[in-house]
Amino acid sequence: MNELDSNDWFRNASDQVFRAVGTAAKKDLQQDSYGTQISQLVQKAQLLTDSIIRDTVEYGPINHHPVCAEGCNACCHLHVVAHPMEVIAVAEHLHRTTTREELGEIQQRINQHIDQTNGQNAEARRSIRPACPLLKDGRCEIYSVRPIACRGWNSLDRNICDADLADPSLKAATPVNLGQYVMAGRVAEGLAAASFSLSLESHAIDFVRGLRIALEDPELSARLWRGRGDVFSAAVNDTVFPGSQNVEEEDARLSLWNSL
Repeated sequence: MNELDSNDWFRNASDQVFRAVGTAAKKDLQQDSYGTQISQLVQKAQLLTDSIIRDTVEYGPINHHPVCAEGCNACCHLHVVAHPMEVIAVAEHLHRTTTREELGEIQQRINQHIDQTNGQNAEARRSIRPACPLLKDGRCEIYSVRPIACRGWNSLDRNICDADLADPSLKAATPVNLGQYVMAGRVAEGLAAASFSLSLESHAIDFVRGLRIALEDPELSARLWRGRGDVFSAAVNDTVFPGSQNVEEEDARLSLWNSL
């Protein structure tokens, strides 16, 4: 149990965020039969996430203000998961904003990243810390459209982040603003619930592997995903994302998602 579990106000607020995002996303998806508005839907979720994070940090304890700043990128060496819609939005963004040569370089880095992490579980990945393929010269190339998981992750002590990146074997525990982390997670869960309620692919996927798929043809990926195609099955790694071992908890979660 963390310090937020016993806070009824925070739990109720996070539940409201989840349900508001899920309800709005479901309505948008129902009106978008061919997946042409996925980037706009994701952008709304991202803007909401950023707004909630600002309020959470501003009105939270002073000693819980994240120290994250431009140029620090230890978290860009962590394993990232994302919703299929987020991956499609990033792929569409890259096709719009990069040249063919630049996109080819990104795809090459993606392939290298996948080769480096192939067959490894979460613990093994933690020990090698490959850089995100979208990290160039120490900065994120897609910062404005980065996944919600990246927006929610934070640190209260950069020294610990740097030390952990330098020597992952230390397994240093990064202190985080838990409110920011949890609220971002509830936004992401809202997107997943909306998808699940419409029988669309809803599971979290490996961001890098999913992006390799979507970059081949973002428009086709969006159309197939919205048509209930199994587009991103190759981006799910059971050794990294083991299924819930608690059947009752899993049933309760799916029941909640179906209630949207």
